[in-house]
Amino acid sequence: MNDLARQRQQELHKTRPYYQCRPSGPESERYGGWKRVLQTPAAIAILNDDLTYRLVHMDGRQLEANPAPSWMGYSVGRWEGDTLVVESAGFNDKTWVSRYGVSHTEALRITERYRRSDFGHLQVEVTYTDPAAYVKPWGFKLDMALAADTEMLEAVCENSSEHWAGSLSDAANRAVSLPPDVLARYVGVYSGRYGGNTRTIDVSLSGGQLVAKIVGATAVEGGLGATGLDEDAARVLVPQSQTLFDGVGLGYQFVVDDKGVATALVEIHVSGSYAYPRQR
Repeated sequence: MNDLARQRQQELHKTRPYYQCRPSGPESERYGGWKRVLQTPAAIAILNDDLTYRLVHMDGRQLEANPAPSWMGYSVGRWEGDTLVVESAGFNDKTWVSRYGVSHTEALRITERYRRSDFGHLQVEVTYTDPAAYVKPWGFKLDMALAADTEMLEAVCENSSEHWAGSLSDAANRAVSLPPDVLARYVGVYSGRYGGNTRTIDVSLSGGQLVAKIVGATAVEGGLGATGLDEDAARVLVPQSQTLFDGVGLGYQFVVDDKGVATALVEIHVSGSYAYPRQR
């Protein structure tokens, strides 16, 4: 699993199912998208903004031992006091559990715990267990908020990553050399809004290179530690020009003042650019 995750990183994760217009299944990042929940006594349906859905059986049945493998799995739920506990299995091995290339086997089991802390807010805990893939169970917590008086918009994949080109090696081959004093001007903490949430990036120097760490990312983007990889590792920023850097498929552009000191960091995604002012 470690080697496969590193290979996918080298390829800039272009084989991620979500990028290929396939269902994301149990991938941790997809818990953050828009959802509509339909509840009946016998079942709960969770409709996702990418037009996939999950059906959680609430009629007292047990989780099947060997359900037919599918993209979204097979789920049963029960109430433990005021907490909804959902057990899922039956996932095929074509999906990832992290956007960073972490795989799983068909033995994957997922436990979710949903608790409403107050009106309009859900506390969610997700645990992944797969002894054939991970050295230990791993998971994350997140909060969900009710989006009242609005409609869920579609987030449909129309163009797959089939024709994507480039790799980490390409960025390294295009790298330019920058003196240490220039790199030092970019060291700092940058924070702004991304995907409706606050995103904080800590930029530091390590071994003569700039590295960036997304603070708090492992809360939802975990899984690397469970496979033996370092989930807290910062990504190396490879200089492509005086202010533009490549960081594992994302672009990082530093905005500087007249003295060359960074005042903001712009993170460049396929979906657009996101500016994070410097905090310190």
